[in-house]
Amino acid sequence: LVQFSSFLSLGEFDNKKIRSVLQKEGVRQRLTMPYTTQQNGCSERENRTLVDAARAMRLAHKELPQALWAELINTAAYILNRTGPSSIEGKSPYELWFSKKPRINHLRIIGSTAYIHTPMQKRRKFDTKAKKGILVGYEGDDGYRIFVRQGNKMHRSRDVIFDEKAIKSNVNVLQEQNCPDNNSSVGNEI
Repeated sequence: LVQFSSFLSLGEFDNKKIRSVLQKEGVRQRLTMPYTTQQNGCSERENRTLVDAARAMRLAHKELPQALWAELINTAAYILNRTGPSSIEGKSPYELWFSKKPRINHLRIIGSTAYIHTPMQKRRKFDTKAKKGILVGYEGDDGYRIFVRQGNKMHRSRDVIFDEKAIKSNVNVLQEQNCPDNNSSVGNEI
């Protein structure tokens, strides 16, 4: 059985360590021609999917700064690995890798308002007990990555309360604006 693996010939996958691992596993390395990403179709398609998902998350929530693009791409990968398709029907990439179903009950709407609990050890008597931020990602299966505008800081916490109502009501308003009412001629034709 001969296996092939294509890599971009930018150098990061063309070194002694990679070659020895591939050789040990019986995989023949095939490098693409310089500046022809089309030759590495599968990984380029996956990258485009991640970038498109991150762009959609950012554009859906105008308050997310463009500087958070890497956070959003990580979030897109996190979600797609747990819910997206794989080469085996009915299984997610996470299931194939870890041989168990992923937890998804902790997933929340990206861009929703989040209130991060400030532990007693980090506050004084009259300080606020929470910081207001925006959900931008996940930290494992029980933590969240929250961007706090005040100070432009990223916080990691599992003690978070979410307000997803504002986002859900915005979606309803957008749907009402984009859908013709039932009395229109278009609605009667359908």
